[in-house]
Amino acid sequence: MATYNLKTAFIKFAKETLPDGATANTSIKFSLGSLWNQTLYYKISIVNQGLQTWTFDDGTIEKTGSLSAMTNSVIGLSFQTPNIPSETMKDQLQLKVSYYKNSDYTGLISEDTINLDIYMLIQQSDGTWGSPSNNLDEDTVVFDVLDDDASNHNPQDFTLQKGRAKVHVDRHGYTGAGYDAGILHNYAFYYWKSGTCAGSGDIYWYINDSSGNHLTGKIIAIVHKEGGDGTHRFEIWKNGNHIGPDYDPGTNKWRKIVFPLPRDVWIRFYMYNKACHSNKFWIDFIGVFNKF
Repeated sequence: MATYNLKTAFIKFAKETLPDGATANTSIKFSLGSLWNQTLYYKISIVNQGLQTWTFDDGTIEKTGSLSAMTNSVIGLSFQTPNIPSETMKDQLQLKVSYYKNSDYTGLISEDTINLDIYMLIQQSDGTWGSPSNNLDEDTVVFDVLDDDASNHNPQDFTLQKGRAKVHVDRHGYTGAGYDAGILHNYAFYYWKSGTCAGSGDIYWYINDSSGNHLTGKIIAIVHKEGGDGTHRFEIWKNGNHIGPDYDPGTNKWRKIVFPLPRDVWIRFYMYNKACHSNKFWIDFIGVFNKF
């Protein structure tokens, strides 16, 4: 029997208006492997639903499945709760993964435990993320965020508001009649390409601390939107490898993504644009949050 510790996050902005019945949602992925020479059956149960009474996204607290002999499988689990707090907090769930010999889930072989921390980051009306009720001041929660007036970063490296994190901007593969890339307006990343369909352009962003070191134990939150008539993707890369997931919100739609930053590695945000006409890619928000 082994114990594993995983982390994930949910974020809500002050300007978000949630409909009646809305839930907080988050997800995790992990790998299960079987060394048996026969099919292995597993059951994943939420044995502690946490302070906010989390369930899986279908409202249940149990999932079942099977693994073929001598194989590995990536398991994706999504969680939800109708209980969205009014202030930032950390919730903790406990999952039990049970392995069985038989398809009727008898013949227990072994069990593992997953302790899951869920960071619920709730922005207040004044723009802060702290939580007096939970004794979390702003610096405890926020490592750094994009500044309010992010102009004149065209297309150079720039430091975030608190001076603790720095975005390194690199660009590759620009061909055609013209290009421009940088930060324009408040909270806006802009990429323009026009002319013939002679190639594509991509922008790489590395987010480090202000000394250029890897960020460790952080949560990244980004809100982005695409415009124009080209093909856009927001990809996540690590150590030179495309690890996914890809995000494609569709033209002129805002999308919020939140994910934990793996320990001691660089995360590369790969913004891809291939088109014959002018296109834009906006970043409305970048936040680097502490795991508290």
